[in-house]
Amino acid sequence: MGARPRLRACPGRPDLYRQLNDPFLFGDKATPAEYTASLKHAIEQGWLEKVHESGTFTRMAQAGKDLFA
Repeated sequence: MGARPRLRACPGRPDLYRQLNDPFLFGDKATPAEYTASLKHAIEQGWLEKVHESGTFTRMAQAGKDLFA
């Protein structure tokens, strides 16, 4: 089986693959389980909004924006 094609993010929405997945999984060499746990933790802390039902994007919540202010 070949690689699954990536879905393109909608204009104006952060691309979950490019902005979160790739740096974490390939830059930091995290496992998929570590990535999933960290994403869940960020949502529980209110730093990220819940991942869209398509699974392709999320948004930084105000609490997350405040961390980087």
